[in-house]
Amino acid sequence: MTTANTTAAARRGGAGQAGAVHADVVIVGGGVPSLVLAAGLARAAPDLDVMVLERAPRTARNRQGVLVHPATQVVLRRAGMTAFPDDDAPGPVEYLEEFRHRRRIGRFGTRRHTTGGEVHTPYNVGLAAVADALFPAVAATPNTTVHYGVELSEAVHRDEEWDLLTTGPAGPQRVRTRLLVAADGRDSPLREVADFGATRRSFPGRVDVVAVPVRRQGPPAISMVVGDRDATTIVDNGVGPHPLLFDMQPDGTAPDPTAVRLRPQARHRAETVGLGLPDDVEPLLTTSLRSSTVRCGTWFRDDLLLLGDAAHAMHNLGGQGFNLAVQNAAALVGPVHALLRTGSPAEIQDFQRYRLPYITALQERQDEFFGALAAGEPPADGWLDPLHESLTAGQPGLDRYVEPLRELIRDA
Repeated sequence: MTTANTTAAARRGGAGQAGAVHADVVIVGGGVPSLVLAAGLARAAPDLDVMVLERAPRTARNRQGVLVHPATQVVLRRAGMTAFPDDDAPGPVEYLEEFRHRRRIGRFGTRRHTTGGEVHTPYNVGLAAVADALFPAVAATPNTTVHYGVELSEAVHRDEEWDLLTTGPAGPQRVRTRLLVAADGRDSPLREVADFGATRRSFPGRVDVVAVPVRRQGPPAISMVVGDRDATTIVDNGVGPHPLLFDMQPDGTAPDPTAVRLRPQARHRAETVGLGLPDDVEPLLTTSLRSSTVRCGTWFRDDLLLLGDAAHAMHNLGGQGFNLAVQNAAALVGPVHALLRTGSPAEIQDFQRYRLPYITALQERQDEFFGALAAGEPPADGWLDPLHESLTAGQPGLDRYVEPLRELIRDA
């Protein structure tokens, strides 16, 4: 999801300008959750004008991969996602497993069936491919416009409206809207404009990512091997030219892409799950990152709604953030429509009471696990067990907001 470039000068108050474009809803950030929300609102209320602003050009390609859970697949199909092209075929993930040193402490199948007999298995695919498969459904709604290459340079809230100043290929443009949706990433400038008081907790160190040109035998899977003070996640799900090793080092060191190497610890953990690497193997790709969670006490204030990472960034080591964001986008279609129809945020607040504690608990679970790992005291029960249900079927009760999820059978 791309961050809108709202400047630090964004402010409240000030005089408006004549000649502004008006929209009922403006969504800042053109990622997949934004497209899901825009398409849902446009179909639910053809009289609404929905606008999406994305700073990147339409031709920009996000190379990040994402694990799409079965519940999210149901949501995306409902949103109108078309089939993937053959060259972007997703890679299935048939099970998740966790090891403590060389002992497996948990293995979980991921297949989920629907009442109609369909089978959904989590798959890994590029974010760009997901967006491309969803975009035709958005383009088919005449009351939705998606503007690429447009940056938000000013956001002012007054008189129960947002006054926005954008810059793009056509020059500066004023936009006024009844509801502003901030889907502009974990560093959301819009979140700061409205003073949501977000708190951030970073992974206590660095995560080196190493791609290797060797596959393991057996069904496609994602495996996590935990040591005393570090861990490695092996993603080998049959898609793409190579498996990925996420080598977690919660030792306080800063990310350093120039210093990434295949450490012996990561090599040994790969062997634990059946991925034997020759001594002379050369990584095909390396990078280094630091993950973090961002949490807010509320997602709605002053006609501004937070969505995705702007509302609840997850550690990108847990396979949760994208799926929670897409599910929230679909679930919020009804509450947002009710707000625009009645002026009351009651349904948004009701959804928040249901959803926010659940997501916050997942974030706390992630933070606690990585903190314990850094201290050399990882919990004996692992971390996949309490996450498994949400990783495959979604939060119990979500079908109240996304009706097709009732078809998903929890016990495969």
